This record gives sequence, C-alpha cells and structure tokens, in this order.
Amino acid sequence: MIFLATPHAAKGLEADDVYILNPSMIPLTERIAFGGWKGMEELCVAYIARSRARHRMIYTCQTSR
Repeated sequence: MIFLATPHAAKGLEADDVYILNPSMIPLTERIAFGGWKGMEELCVAYIARSRARHRMIYTCQTSR
C-alpha cells in the first residue's frame, strides 16, 4: 500500500519505507524567516518528516531540464 501525505498529515504515523520527494523544501525557509512560533513550528514539521521511517528513508530530488 502507498500512502501519500504532507509532513503535517504524517504526524503520528510510521512506515517501513519513507520517501521524501523534495528534501530541499523541508523546512520551508520562508516560514523560518518569520521567526517566533511559525519558525519553531516549521522546524518541528521538518523533524516529523524525517522521523517517520522504521527502516529506510529515501530522498529523491527534482532535476531541472
């Protein structure tokens, strides 16, 4: 089964294999630039995205044409 989710939706979930499709977008630099709570929240979301895998974390990247 394949489950596609944003880091926000993946909170509390785990999977054997997790693919992060565009790691350069986590965390969002624009939200960190706000500072304060929004910046901290974005760092938490980055942690959530990177801690969902039980066995393998696979990063993919987009290439420009």
